Amino acid sequence: MNKIVLSFLALLCCINIQAGVKLQKQGSATQLVVNDKPMLLLAGELSNSAATSPAVIRKALKQMKNSGVNSVFVPAYWEFVEPNEGKYEFALVGIGYVDQVEVDKNGKLQFIRRDNGDQDHQGRHARISCGDNKILHIKLYEY
Repeated sequence: MNKIVLSFLALLCCINIQAGVKLQKQGSATQLVVNDKPMLLLAGELSNSAATSPAVIRKALKQMKNSGVNSVFVPAYWEFVEPNEGKYEFALVGIGYVDQVEVDKNGKLQFIRRDNGDQDHQGRHARISCGDNKILHIKLYEY
């Protein structure tokens, strides 16, 4: 869980949010606090193969914003930063894209990290695909 929180804090720093961000203990839970207000992260993650075009990324950002997502996990692949040895391309760095939000069976967000397309958690979750202003598809997975 700490890795998840740290990942999102790192993301918040990377997108230049100039806000006071801290973790605050509230009973048995730990809350993310931004500008002295608790913040619920409605998060999404870029699919492994989609972060290859600024146009696609911008379109997906708009879709996710319109669907209510307020934070995004975006993978950064070295082969896009250095497509040819010694030649660097930073156009995709810092641009977010999200095409899904993962929630558990109780409706709570599950922050899921994928490496090489594999999910590293067990359990039940729903995949929610978002369109311009609405949720397009929900699919339930159980392991």
